[in-house]
Amino acid sequence: MACAAVSALVLTACGHNDRTTDPRGAGPSPTTPAPAVTVPGQVPPATGAAGNPSGGASDLPFPPPDPRAPEPQKVADALRHAADRWEASRRSGAPPTFVVVTGAYDTSPLPPAENGRAKASLGNGCVTVPSAVVLALPAPPATGEVVRTDGVRLTRPFVSPGNAVKAWLPDAGRIGCGTAQAPNLTVTAIELITRQVTTSEGRATVPAWRFAFAETAATASVVALAGDRDSAGSAAPGTFAVQQPDAFGVTTALQPDGRTLVVTFVGGPDNPSPCGWDYTVATDQRAGVVAIGIVGKAHAADALCTMVGYTRTASITLDAPLGDRVLLGPSGRVVTLGPTG
Repeated sequence: MACAAVSALVLTACGHNDRTTDPRGAGPSPTTPAPAVTVPGQVPPATGAAGNPSGGASDLPFPPPDPRAPEPQKVADALRHAADRWEASRRSGAPPTFVVVTGAYDTSPLPPAENGRAKASLGNGCVTVPSAVVLALPAPPATGEVVRTDGVRLTRPFVSPGNAVKAWLPDAGRIGCGTAQAPNLTVTAIELITRQVTTSEGRATVPAWRFAFAETAATASVVALAGDRDSAGSAAPGTFAVQQPDAFGVTTALQPDGRTLVVTFVGGPDNPSPCGWDYTVATDQRAGVVAIGIVGKAHAADALCTMVGYTRTASITLDAPLGDRVLLGPSGRVVTLGPTG
């Protein structure tokens, strides 16, 4: 299996030359920042470009990890901050949030006649939105509505199509875009629809931009409203060995004992060679929240290895049953549990 399609070991080794353009706002998508909260021991949120909460950044400060720190320490720092941020948001009495767990980006089935053509491109979100197509759209209203199944309604800013792709499909999650295995798909038409997504507070119906492409008869759609906090699930600061539990393509399951979490992901080979990798799951466990992250260690730092991805698993047994505690990844995004193994 080629690196461009599946490898998550070194994200910069695979092509990421997909760049959307959007004449109606070239910057990151706007968000509705939560009230500023200062966690004890942390500095107040920064202002300006570095502290702008838009574009998938956190709504609470995240001190940059020490680049000299070993990988386990970087993961531990990220998990501690994710749990701190969650606890602080509960103390602040903030209003309901719009944080999409699954379904921010969705695709229709490929027509049988295409025989899998463009499958990797669609699945990886390799989407290019030409300026001319965006300019042909009627301007959307300033805000749209999130309608949860429990009856709660939230208002959030509309995000134009190109910026929606940037916000909900960050480059770090679009593995291999622009390569022969996953060429970029060119959007030829856009329409505004509504569909359901799963949020951290239940199912909800939201506006979405639906794209038609030149290269395939299949379509894709992306949420058209700005999310709160790090709803895009972008990687936390620091270089991690593999995709994290809150990233696209990673699954996490709770075992029947209610305490054992098993994470399945793509990583290096499980063998004793210099190219082999060992993985463990780190946690920050608290009364109301559990943050988890994957720590990877290569057998040899200077080994010359092929960029082939392998299905790997790593597990952790919690100190107490997960129960109704929230499960977070290092970016602060809620981790969805799959079927019990």
